[in-house]
Amino acid sequence: MTMRLLVASLIAVLGLAGCVSTSPDTVTTQEQTPEVPPRGLPAQNLEIGECGLFLWSVSGEPTFMFFSKATTGSALILLGEQPEPLTQQSASGDIFGQFMTEQVWRTSSTGQLVEVFLEAGQVLLDGQRVSSGRLTVADAEGWETIIPVAGARACRSQPDTALAPPAS
Repeated sequence: MTMRLLVASLIAVLGLAGCVSTSPDTVTTQEQTPEVPPRGLPAQNLEIGECGLFLWSVSGEPTFMFFSKATTGSALILLGEQPEPLTQQSASGDIFGQFMTEQVWRTSSTGQLVEVFLEAGQVLLDGQRVSSGRLTVADAEGWETIIPVAGARACRSQPDTALAPPAS
């Protein structure tokens, strides 16, 4: 049940970026679509050909905790209530699409270390599930917070046809 909720959340984040009205007289654009209240990080967009890693906490109510765009060496993590930029320090383990299953990041503002461990799951169209994983955040005193996560890596291979204007 939790995995279904996580996949549904991923679809909502990626799919609700814009919708087209079914009425032939009006077209709803991304600017006119009301914001979905976020739980965690803000929605992230991928351009055609880009891939991203999306992770949600699995303890309590799922929260969008971590996002990284492939090949950028940067990411976002939710620490407290605010997104915190990360810079990649290392990557090892197994190849997971455009990512590795073990990653070490550092926060930009405080220098905290964030370790990401992923376990690959079911292959999806243009991506793959993260069946389980964890984020380990170490503070300046050496205390570690371990956050169990799940999610997906996903690639955008074609334009979002829902945003295209109707053919005339």
